[in-house]
Amino acid sequence: MDTINLALQYHQAGQLRQAEQLYLDILQAEPRHADALHFLGLCQYQTGRLEQAGESMRQSLDLKPGAVGFRCNLGLVYQALGKTQEAIATYEEVLRLDPQSAEAHGVLCNLLRPLGQLENAVAHGREAVRLQPDFAGAHNNLALAYREQYKLDEAVAHYREAIRIDPGYAAAHRNLGQALAAQDNLAEAEIHCRMALQFNPHFPEAHNSLGNILQSLGKVAEAVTHIRQALLLKPDFAEAHNNLGNALLRLEKRDEAEAHYLEAQRLRPEYDEVFNNLGALMLSTDRIDEGLANFEQALRLNPDYVEAHWNRSLGWLLHGDFERGWTEYEWRWQRPDFKWRNLPQPLWDGSNFAGKTLLIQTEQGLGDTIHFIRYAPLVKARGGTVIVQCQLALLKLLGGMEGVDQLAPLGSPLPPFDLQVQLLSLPRIFHTSEDNIPRAVPYLHADSALVEKWRECRVGGVFETHQIAKVGSEYSTHPTARHPPLLIGIAWQGNPTQSTDRRRSMPLRCFAPLAKLPGIQLVSLQKGFGVEQIQAVANDFSVVDLGSQLDETSGAFMDTAAIMKNLDLVISSDTAVPHLAGALGVPVWVALPLIPDWRWLLQREDSPWYPTMRLFRQTRQGDWQGVFERMAQALATKLSENHSKI
Repeated sequence: MDTINLALQYHQAGQLRQAEQLYLDILQAEPRHADALHFLGLCQYQTGRLEQAGESMRQSLDLKPGAVGFRCNLGLVYQALGKTQEAIATYEEVLRLDPQSAEAHGVLCNLLRPLGQLENAVAHGREAVRLQPDFAGAHNNLALAYREQYKLDEAVAHYREAIRIDPGYAAAHRNLGQALAAQDNLAEAEIHCRMALQFNPHFPEAHNSLGNILQSLGKVAEAVTHIRQALLLKPDFAEAHNNLGNALLRLEKRDEAEAHYLEAQRLRPEYDEVFNNLGALMLSTDRIDEGLANFEQALRLNPDYVEAHWNRSLGWLLHGDFERGWTEYEWRWQRPDFKWRNLPQPLWDGSNFAGKTLLIQTEQGLGDTIHFIRYAPLVKARGGTVIVQCQLALLKLLGGMEGVDQLAPLGSPLPPFDLQVQLLSLPRIFHTSEDNIPRAVPYLHADSALVEKWRECRVGGVFETHQIAKVGSEYSTHPTARHPPLLIGIAWQGNPTQSTDRRRSMPLRCFAPLAKLPGIQLVSLQKGFGVEQIQAVANDFSVVDLGSQLDETSGAFMDTAAIMKNLDLVISSDTAVPHLAGALGVPVWVALPLIPDWRWLLQREDSPWYPTMRLFRQTRQGDWQGVFERMAQALATKLSENHSKI
């Protein structure tokens, strides 16, 4: 057997040291032996000596320029060295020599994609799978290019084909999991990321992707475990540090989350997403200026970064910087969770529209509609007919609203109109500052017949029954015993599916310091989520539960509004309830988290939006006990000063 064949046998068996020595022996005797030079370079590549490998392979190609396989291997060396342009030129030369090289087309697809040359990448990927339909790697690379073009259906199809050809292809399973997650198919996404780890347990990217999917599924503790494993396998994995920060933040481990965000920043100073995430964390921990600085850096790195613009708008609005905040708030329409209702009519710019019809489109939650419908009279003053397209649940409540000529429920056909505007764009259009907020209340009104109905219930003692039975003995000794109890409507729970609900809602038990004040009767205004807590506190304090009769026959919020007009005070978490009370001009106290929604601003007890509102803020993250103790003290003081005046 000649020496070159023996060397190749050693090489194929993985005995690289012996193979390399034989290649050197051949070259000692015959310096221009092209095969020995090339395979020596391959040994050097396989043992991490990349520069030497490139030199050996280039020399072999000088001797044998038509060797397509030699050029493909040199392309691998250039890729490993990070010399992308040299690698691209090498594979393009391969295609000049052999236009039918599926390998070269597949690799070029992968090399061009990160450079943003997506059309070219897709063209090469499509040619690779045409030439070699069973080329699993080419299907995977083509799918990656489609993914970059946001063509998720095409990407998923090619990932599935790669896996059909090679069921144990761990990278394709992981990539398919990511694409499925982008389609909100989280259950199947989880399956494929777990399969990737089944085939390759030491795959840091798969651990990280699975962690992200588990976060989306609400399995945050398990997500943390997988992302930590990704970092054990790859400590300099900036994306995993960022994702671990996100998961820890959801577990309220803010200090640890911040540490991982900072590490991601150190590893990748150009990583715009982590600057945005760190800014959002700081925004939530009363470090507004630092948060805004991080958003600024994210936007220096990526001026069109939607989330950073959105978060900066929230920071400015929370700070009371309305002039910049309202304009920046328009970036909300670029976010995937905002649904822009594409209509052909032009957007209203605030100019006079006499003789025309304007459609105001409500957006976001019920509380937002109640809050900002106050602008309708200002809109009406500038023109002709005003139509408000609103949530079905608010049709009756908004009926008769000043400035509204017609209501149109969401989902129903719209009447003809000439112009359109989004409800939360009106503060920007009217150049709203703290000094000119339209704050006259009431701007919503309860149905007079329902107000009378619930007044009779109050006079008849329906609201007081449970309290008298519970603490009747206290009425005989306490100074307020000669007065009927003060009726306080309460709500404590928002929609738990909303991402911010865990911070804004509190357990009903938090109201105990209020309930135990003599001369107080709590009346539940809670609907749906949270009502089950009433029974759980029954042995500790009394809450009048109006049950299924509330708003069932009269329409959403109609009974609630009428009851509020018969109450002495409303106390609530940050849901639609305090907005309704404020719009009706009813006294209302709101329990707020340390960093509240932007509309409540910072470090003030009043609200410029609602004259009858008082704000009680957490002084420490998650501390509702302190909030309700301060409420109880304030209420006791009011009771001692004047039993009937809140």
